[in-house]
Amino acid sequence: MFKNLMTLLFVSAFLILTACGGGASGSSDSEQGAPSSGDQGSGQSGSGEEPGSGEESDKEQETTPDVSIHGLSPIASTRMAGIWIGSTEYTEKEDFGDYYLDIAGNRTWIIKLTERSQSADGSTVYYDIVNCYGNQKSGSYKKTTDTAVILGRSMDVTTFNVMTGSSDVSEHGDDKTGDEDWTWIKISDSTADLGSIVTTVDLADENLADPAPFVNNLKSFCQDTHTKTPVGRTFDSETISLDLFGFGDNKNYIFSRYVGGYMDAYLGPQHEHFDYVDSKGETMSYSVSNATVPEYTATYYVSGNNYKEGIYSRGAYDMKADIVVSVPAF
Repeated sequence: MFKNLMTLLFVSAFLILTACGGGASGSSDSEQGAPSSGDQGSGQSGSGEEPGSGEESDKEQETTPDVSIHGLSPIASTRMAGIWIGSTEYTEKEDFGDYYLDIAGNRTWIIKLTERSQSADGSTVYYDIVNCYGNQKSGSYKKTTDTAVILGRSMDVTTFNVMTGSSDVSEHGDDKTGDEDWTWIKISDSTADLGSIVTTVDLADENLADPAPFVNNLKSFCQDTHTKTPVGRTFDSETISLDLFGFGDNKNYIFSRYVGGYMDAYLGPQHEHFDYVDSKGETMSYSVSNATVPEYTATYYVSGNNYKEGIYSRGAYDMKADIVVSVPAF
């Protein structure tokens, strides 16, 4: 009987040790193994990304941080690709030798990240980004450190829907004189366009055919208001508000409104027609139907005396640009 009891205790202890060891091994495999591609991103609509792309996370989704920009909150997400809105106050400096400009303002940018490729070891994912000056830029996300480089700025990434970081990039002043403190939130998993601008031109000369409407899809939309204060000179400070619309391929619109009363526009997408509305006889006005940043709707009007197509002058014209910013649903 004693022998049978000892045998029973030995078998019971062996089974307990085996069960504990098997449970630990199974837990480790589960934590370290990547989720299957079928579980990643398959529920996202309009993203333009195939399920199982290299950017998707191996880690469990964390709680969404409590942060908002322009009344928008970050969506829950497991990847970087999609549409982001960022905001920062900033200062810059532009030096002219015997005097300089102190530049202080705030920026709100809406951009989209589209996955392009990844490194050979899969640790870094690369993105295409169009900034609001129309230039195609590169971005990247490094999985091992949860850091990203967005438009030349280094960011820390939280739960794939919030990015924060400081930068010395300067958009208006001298290189590396900026002081930015960015917060970005992801507002859509879609990588569809952000809306469009339809531009029509009405030539005053009725004997000439009007150009066909120009249609440009938005890849980015930015608003920027800043004040330039001279140091070492006695002229007044100047405050400027910018609406910037990027299309890619070095094409964009920039509409400027100066507190001093005048306005100007850079109309880049037409290639042949680059027009600054200043002292050359042009006039500009605008109306805003919806000032909400992610649903911005406005019309800009530009009139001038010399519309150019290539080397040919077409004379007086009225130009209208209808702008619709519409962030696609995630």
